[in-house]
Amino acid sequence: MIDRSFTHQHQNLWVGAHYFPKAMLMEWAGRDTEDARNALRELLNGTPPLSDRMHEFERRADEHLKQARPSERLNSYQGMRAMALWLGMVLPDQHYLYKATVATGFVERAGHAPLAKPGDKYTVMPSYYQLCQELRTVLLSRPDIIEAHRARRDASCHADPEHHLLVQDFMYFVSERAAPGQGRRPVHYWIYAPGENARHWDEFRTEGIMALGWDDLEDYAQYGTVGEVKKVLQRQEGSTSSKKNDANAVFDMANSVAIGDVIIAKRGLSDYLGYGIVTGEHYYDAARPYFRNCRQVNWVKAGVWPEEKGQIVRKTLTDITKDTDQVKRLTKLIGIDGATGSTTAHEPNYWVFQANPKYYDAAGALRAGAAKSWTVTAHQSKVRPGDKVIIWVTGPQAGCYALATVTSDVDEMPMDENDRAFVLDQAQVLKQKRAIIRVEHELSQHPISWSAIQELPSMADFKGGNQRHHFHGDQGTI
Repeated sequence: MIDRSFTHQHQNLWVGAHYFPKAMLMEWAGRDTEDARNALRELLNGTPPLSDRMHEFERRADEHLKQARPSERLNSYQGMRAMALWLGMVLPDQHYLYKATVATGFVERAGHAPLAKPGDKYTVMPSYYQLCQELRTVLLSRPDIIEAHRARRDASCHADPEHHLLVQDFMYFVSERAAPGQGRRPVHYWIYAPGENARHWDEFRTEGIMALGWDDLEDYAQYGTVGEVKKVLQRQEGSTSSKKNDANAVFDMANSVAIGDVIIAKRGLSDYLGYGIVTGEHYYDAARPYFRNCRQVNWVKAGVWPEEKGQIVRKTLTDITKDTDQVKRLTKLIGIDGATGSTTAHEPNYWVFQANPKYYDAAGALRAGAAKSWTVTAHQSKVRPGDKVIIWVTGPQAGCYALATVTSDVDEMPMDENDRAFVLDQAQVLKQKRAIIRVEHELSQHPISWSAIQELPSMADFKGGNQRHHFHGDQGTI
């Protein structure tokens, strides 16, 4: 039943193979169905307060995992965010989805009092539910907002009679906006170590990313506070040391670094190696062999610039924005052109990258994870890191087979060796101008067909089939 609840109809994160809360819950249910079922029943319908039920459910999940796999240090992933999802799916008119960064962002931007959080992390939930109820009361007085929200939902969506999804959407919208009076968030400057002694610098620069280790933590986005990260690190390493610097680096990578920020790469305590501009949000790539928590970065400049005043900070990721003297000094030393005073990275362009099945088996390459770059024959000067892409296969089975993000400028580069196996016309293998891409939604097993797209009024102007068609900021199409 759990597995059937996560259909592949909508191709969202929850149905993905790498959504760990679902995977671990399924593992639990497969090993001891009755134990998992009883734990879920208590979470959903138990009489104790919700915070107590959440605490008990996670305790049972962790305990089961320790007994089932005692030799491995694993995470059950049944945290507050996952439990809020289970509650919201089964009882959507009684519960609210929860994500710590969204709740905190909304509180800050709405000028609401901070959510109470004395001691146990689960005690935040009563305050969060009260906040949601207060927001719901306000939204119910705005029929225009209710109608606009209703109009955006189609027949496949939950009817939302109690307007709980409206509360969630509104909260998310506000949390993503700048705080009152602040305008756009200023650029932050970060000093970053691309591995011990910068051993991954060349690799990350080629891939157009920054990445951090602590891979046993898996997806950093699951942690709501620095304190949560610190406790898990201490438990995993069997240590009582503070782990403050490591925990801050992990939390900042997922939550504090932002698109448009300047990343200054360092080697050890003596040299700076270059700088780049963040062009993408945090993501977890389980397919990577190491350093799986990543962000897209357009590395602008590379070289070696020795630190002229003492030693470089030791930490893996450090925000130096408030040290304006150091920011000015490094801007001059490295030559960070035009970064000071800028606001954010460019707004992304939206493109269709096409594949003719007569010449290239795009579906096979996508399924194998081999599609790492794409030939760009038009608009080469306009395709930039951070742009969004529809991977479109032409022919009898025409449709959208993936959504991706560009992670490099267009340049002459050879096709990836693994990708060549899917080329049916070897002329395509010749060195030519390409852009590196990162596939974010792989849809080849269930592509969005051209016939289905044509039935949508909102897609009437979609130009599938036009080579490298440029969508002028058409985010809605993506």
